[in-house]
Amino acid sequence: MQGGSLLRAESREDPSRGARDRGLLIAQILTQAWLPDPPPPHITPEQLHAVAPLLHRQGSSGLAWHRIRSSPLGDHPDASLLQDGSRYHTLRVRALEGQLAQVWGFLEDQGIQAILAKGWSVGRLYPESGLRPYGDLDLMIAPGLLEAASRTWATEAPPAPVELHPHFDMLRDRTREELFERSRRVTLAERSIRILGAEDELRLVCLHGFNHGLWRPLWLCDVAILLASAPSDFDWTHATKGDPWLSEGVRCSLGLARDLLGVNLEAHGVPDPWNKPDLPSWLRPAALRAFGAREHYLHMEHPGNLLARPRALLRSARLRWSNPIEVTYRRSAPWDDGARLPYQVLDYGLRAGGLLFRSPGYLREMFGEREARDA
Repeated sequence: MQGGSLLRAESREDPSRGARDRGLLIAQILTQAWLPDPPPPHITPEQLHAVAPLLHRQGSSGLAWHRIRSSPLGDHPDASLLQDGSRYHTLRVRALEGQLAQVWGFLEDQGIQAILAKGWSVGRLYPESGLRPYGDLDLMIAPGLLEAASRTWATEAPPAPVELHPHFDMLRDRTREELFERSRRVTLAERSIRILGAEDELRLVCLHGFNHGLWRPLWLCDVAILLASAPSDFDWTHATKGDPWLSEGVRCSLGLARDLLGVNLEAHGVPDPWNKPDLPSWLRPAALRAFGAREHYLHMEHPGNLLARPRALLRSARLRWSNPIEVTYRRSAPWDDGARLPYQVLDYGLRAGGLLFRSPGYLREMFGEREARDA
């Protein structure tokens, strides 16, 4: 299937029929939204109205506004939500850039080596600030330094939403030493920020969206911008080597970028068989339903806080049924046409069992807080 052909074939369907059709509209709006001057999408005001709140909730306001602002849709009332979201994300990203510069200065002063991944590392490639919002700074600490870094961080580090990692799970088929050896340096506010090598970064970003069920479409836009920004000496041999199951996940992510966002993999140098059109039969529909889902469990309180509210707990339980993409990654299921339902049932049972096991602790905490308030 050529880039965007699935979209062209199915976009004639009534956009109001469900999550999959809303997902198609979102894919249309985000196609080429990472370009400096993208063409406006061919959608109606009614279609924009159907998905504008979703785009805002998913963190895609900036990309959507970037796509429609120079078209007649830019004056539509629903566009104001996207414009407001874009302004907020721009301010938030600028604040996080300042925090990142402070954090990196602290790391250098402490002699702690780290690699920044995702977030700013990818967002810097977009043509404008705020097109790619992020909420924290993911740092992989050099071997042998994590314990010391964690102690120092708890008492001395500047305030910032930082997560320290011993490794990145999506790159578990590469050693930390390899990742540091292939890392790059880029400049932010006169600080030399260490980021992943281009090949490792693409691999991580491809798998990161799958780990979270691809409920934020901008994760697929990240794949597109990394391909568009790949250096001339990008090493596809290194990018595609490693654990076969993880590598197949990367191939599937590239295929979705082609089929849903119209990315021309061949033009970006993606070699055979990595640009093959065949994907698992459930993958494209699952991605579109994830794009178009009106609710996600991450927007709700933790189930442990809902034990005294049965209706809210049941709603949370429904939303925690993993979609086929998320459960395939979480349970290391094969990337084939096989049914996902057995893996979903297994996953739900294991997660529900874990919640039940932890419920007494949640209840003690809940009633302890209530008693403290009443005291």
